[in-house]
Amino acid sequence: MKKVIKINTAGLNTKKFTIKLVEKRKIGIYSLGQGKFKVYEMTCPHMGGDLCNGMINKNTIQCSWHGYLFSLVSGNFIENPSLKGTKSARIKSLFYDPQNSEDENLSLKSIDYKIIDKNLILEI
Repeated sequence: MKKVIKINTAGLNTKKFTIKLVEKRKIGIYSLGQGKFKVYEMTCPHMGGDLCNGMINKNTIQCSWHGYLFSLVSGNFIENPSLKGTKSARIKSLFYDPQNSEDENLSLKSIDYKIIDKNLILEI
C-alpha cells in the first residue's frame, strides 16, 4: 500500500539538489524554480548504485559506481565519461540486461508528486 508523504518546499532552494530519507527510501528533489521540482529515486538505473554518493555538478548527477552521468532536469542519461574511447564489457545484472537495453535509453526513475499549500505530496 502506498503512503502519502508531505515535504515542505520552503527549504528547497532553486537549482539545488536535496536528498531526503522517506519511509526508508532515499529520494532526490531537484528544484527547477518557480515552484517546479523533479523528484527521483536515488538508485542508478545502470546497475543499482546508490546515487546519494554520486557527484552533483550544476544540473547533473554522476553515479559513483561506473560514472554514468544523468540530467537532474530530465532524468535522462547523458554519457559515461569513464568509457569514452573504450569498448566496455556489458555484464547482465538485476538492473541491467545488455541484450535488452542500450545505455542511451537509461533514465532516472522519477516519482510523481502534487503541490498543495507549498508542500510536495508524494505517494510512495
